[in-house]
Amino acid sequence: MLEKLFTPRSIALIGASTTPGKLGFDILMNLVDHFKGKVYPINPKAETILGEKAYPDIASVPGEVDMAVIAIPAEFVGKVVDECGKKGIRNLVIITAGFKEIGGEGLTRENEIKELIEKYGLNVVGPNCLGILNPHVNLNASFAEGMPAKGKIALISQSGAMAVAIADWASGENIGFSKIISLGNKAGVNENTCLEYFCHDEETEVIMMYLESFIDGRKFMETAKKISMKKPIIVFKSGISEAGSSAVASHTGALAGSDTAVATAMRQSGVIRAKTIEDFFDYARVFSMQRLPKGPDVAVVTNAGGPGVIATDAIDRSPHLRMAKFSPDTTAKLKESLPPTANIHNPVDIIGDALADRYRSAFESVLADEEVDMLLAILTPQIMTEKESTVRSLSHFHEKYPDTPILAAFMGGKNIKYAAEKLAENDIPNFIYPERAVKSLEAMEILKKWRMAQKSIEKGKRLTSPLKSLRSAIAGVAESGAKNLSPDMVVKLLKHYDISVAEVKLSQSADEAAKDADAIGYPVVMKIISDDVLHKTDAGGVRLGVKNREETKKAYDDILCNVLQKFPEASIKGVLVQKMYSLGREVIIGMKRDPAFGPLIMFGLGGIYVEAMKDVAFRVAPFSREESLEMIDEVKAIKILKGVRGEAPSDITTLADTVMKVGEMAMDIPEISELDINPLMVFSAGKGVVALDARVIL
Repeated sequence: MLEKLFTPRSIALIGASTTPGKLGFDILMNLVDHFKGKVYPINPKAETILGEKAYPDIASVPGEVDMAVIAIPAEFVGKVVDECGKKGIRNLVIITAGFKEIGGEGLTRENEIKELIEKYGLNVVGPNCLGILNPHVNLNASFAEGMPAKGKIALISQSGAMAVAIADWASGENIGFSKIISLGNKAGVNENTCLEYFCHDEETEVIMMYLESFIDGRKFMETAKKISMKKPIIVFKSGISEAGSSAVASHTGALAGSDTAVATAMRQSGVIRAKTIEDFFDYARVFSMQRLPKGPDVAVVTNAGGPGVIATDAIDRSPHLRMAKFSPDTTAKLKESLPPTANIHNPVDIIGDALADRYRSAFESVLADEEVDMLLAILTPQIMTEKESTVRSLSHFHEKYPDTPILAAFMGGKNIKYAAEKLAENDIPNFIYPERAVKSLEAMEILKKWRMAQKSIEKGKRLTSPLKSLRSAIAGVAESGAKNLSPDMVVKLLKHYDISVAEVKLSQSADEAAKDADAIGYPVVMKIISDDVLHKTDAGGVRLGVKNREETKKAYDDILCNVLQKFPEASIKGVLVQKMYSLGREVIIGMKRDPAFGPLIMFGLGGIYVEAMKDVAFRVAPFSREESLEMIDEVKAIKILKGVRGEAPSDITTLADTVMKVGEMAMDIPEISELDINPLMVFSAGKGVVALDARVIL
């Protein structure tokens, strides 16, 4: 679909200028200096520009034009896009700014372009973008300076400035690109379109993405998951902070910010997320130069004790890596080849006076050990250190063990500059600090583990079928303007999804509450029911362990008194009387519907402390039972659920199914905005779960 955007045979520049320094001149110069195909400058006031015949308008250009680059004032862009559509030009790059990013009239202009995209079936990049570069065909259809080196990385950037900065950084790091595209406002071509293209692009092995927003988050997840199985995707997502706060109606809403959804979606899709620009660059280097590791075990070889300890600490802190344990044969070889003062265990300290031959023997022994999956070589430049010879040695072993990631931390500045350049030429990334190297090794291991997990995940198995009549009833409630589902409707909803619910009765008076409690059986729990009271406990609207009729009547009156003191205007529907359970563990399952990615499911420690403890995990629905179990295993409370000090383990299997069912419910019923099942009581293994309280917000 995007082939002619990246490999056109002919390009028209609409807005070509005769004045050096103007945008239309600089873009034309880039095209003339590099592009081997036909270039058509469009300028009604010029006959030739930079030696190329100029044309007054796009209709005057003879023959076919594969791509048009537009760099004219915003108010004229719509007319020109229409002219390109009529001429049969399907691929456009709109450099011009002044569209939706300025609002008002700019938004109207962009909507006009979108209509033309639909009308003519156009591939439009932009508007408000840098342009496109393809070093493999000498294409620079942008206002970026020069031509990047050829390489294996495709760069998709929403920001033109970031694209320029990344390309400039890469030129100093001996890193090349397969393609670079600046998306701008994404009126047409977006991140998902590009991902689909790069999935099949033979010149691309790694995809870098700088994004500020998602056009379609669920499509992004679907596409990225497919690509991540064979090509690493590294994303830096900006705009994660929230400039203000809004009221939320559930614990899940309070804990699930927009960045939580982004992080969860990327993790589930196998995307490597860079949290800093430094990480973004580091990961790009590592994934473009090295293969993924076979396992998590790292060996460290160093000529300085301090950096070796720093690297060891960083590996030990990582939940994904561990220090390799050498075989007896390896330690024997190291003892034989290294001086008595050396450390022959991991990290291997070959002492500060080490020459290249000592590094070589250490590398040889360590890399031959089957327990070693990755190597980090640390060098600090002493007066006797043979930096270039050590590089040659490391490069030799990189060729000998291509499936073992080898990273370097040659520490320093000008004294190691040449050696670092030589390392890069041999596809060995160098880092000036060991911690950065360890973070990159961790990123590689995370992707490897994700790929392995995907192969074992059972696909597409639903636990419950959606009920059409129930969906219609909930849609009707939402259309009526109600903010919440009624308690009886919540019970129906949970029961349909085979989620056990504690028996409840809604009482309208103290006498009725006592009668209901008698019928349910003591002890009971009593809770206020009001759309105006979000957190019942904080308002004094909950009583636990009510043992008899007299306590029930008093509790009813106390609850109403407490709530009305704090919320005098609250509309109270009654007091819920419910059977009390005490032989299980309280957890929470929640959902918040993210505007980009859809239902974000939360699991964690339940009860009143969930927001304080924040012991929670998230997934974007739908997901498998394996992913549900993995989600539960992430929280610290898993130790309690599995049983401590002789206690019986909880029914984690039924709990995992219940988490899945909430995901299915959220997918089935789009009217649900947020929900909490809190607490969900989990009984011992084989005894199931029961929802003690639930709130569904529409």
